Amino acid sequence: MREHSKWECLSPEQTRKFVDEVSDPGFAPLFAGKHYELWAYGLSFLEGYSRYRLSNTGLIPDYNLDYISNGENHYYLDGSAHPVILLIQRDAFRLRKENVLSYLDFFDDVVFDPEQKVKFIVDAYDTGYAGATAMEHHFKAIDYTSRREIEEFEHYFLLKIPVLFNGETIRGDVRIEKSGHITINAPVLAELTAQNFNMQQPLRYAHPHNEALLKENSAALEKAPSGKMMMDFARNYHIDIKFISGITRQGFITYDRKIFIAAPCDIKTYAPYQAVDLAGALRDCEINQMTGDRQSKFPPEIDGHAEENHGRNLDILLTWCKMGDELNDLGDLEFLRVLRKAGMEPLYNGYKDNLSLETLMDIYAAIYCAHE
Repeated sequence: MREHSKWECLSPEQTRKFVDEVSDPGFAPLFAGKHYELWAYGLSFLEGYSRYRLSNTGLIPDYNLDYISNGENHYYLDGSAHPVILLIQRDAFRLRKENVLSYLDFFDDVVFDPEQKVKFIVDAYDTGYAGATAMEHHFKAIDYTSRREIEEFEHYFLLKIPVLFNGETIRGDVRIEKSGHITINAPVLAELTAQNFNMQQPLRYAHPHNEALLKENSAALEKAPSGKMMMDFARNYHIDIKFISGITRQGFITYDRKIFIAAPCDIKTYAPYQAVDLAGALRDCEINQMTGDRQSKFPPEIDGHAEENHGRNLDILLTWCKMGDELNDLGDLEFLRVLRKAGMEPLYNGYKDNLSLETLMDIYAAIYCAHE
């Protein structure tokens, strides 16, 4: 079912060509790295197109930018339905009964609409359920998946599949046109690929709500004493912070000390994970100020690169623990909730228990290996 299980690493020549073609002068620091890897896997529901992931492996931590491309036409996955709509306009879809679920799974993976409260469940064993009700949801998903229906008509498909809606796992009705358009008929009526002819850019890195997101996230961090110190550091050293669109949650800094925080294009307001990412990137900048050089001393294939990366990661994670603790004391529980949801509870407990740095590194290593 999951097509992206077969990523292929492309050649350095292909990678350099791709970087040149997707670069944007307005976001030059994203494409000024020395070490990149380009990965791709084919998409059976699009004629001649693959999903691409460009990874800057020369920075600590590295970062990813995701695209759909046929080798000539490149569409940046900005977290909205926009690139999918552009492909619909190009008549690129080749949907069949055998691949329509793969398309739906892909769409759910790369499009995030904060107003859309329905999440499709294509694989009952990969739902992301968490919390006390996870097992109940899981069994419902298995039951509905066993009774899944796909009807094919001349121009469209009708699907009855499990969905997550308002915290409940229920049966949903979805209509998918063979052109690629998706409409939810139940539990709510929603057209997910409504065309907007005012948005035709295939490479949209700019986040339309950058200023609002930066203002809200900065204010959230400054409630904590350590967060206030970080924001003062950014102002004193003229650190440029910018939100960009993207599907991969990440905060990172580039060679010229610019901070980028990625958030889906349609996100308009602060979310706790954004503040976590911003705090991590700011701490990364502080480490650079103390150690001198943003770039790793090691090429990415050398073991020392990984060791240096882990040392930085642990430092950043402990900074998160400290800031989460401070916000928790002020009655803001969301920062810590993000850390716990990401599986950082053992490390936070170790931080609270004042465990040695060596022991904390062991805890971090166990978390890291569990996520590999």
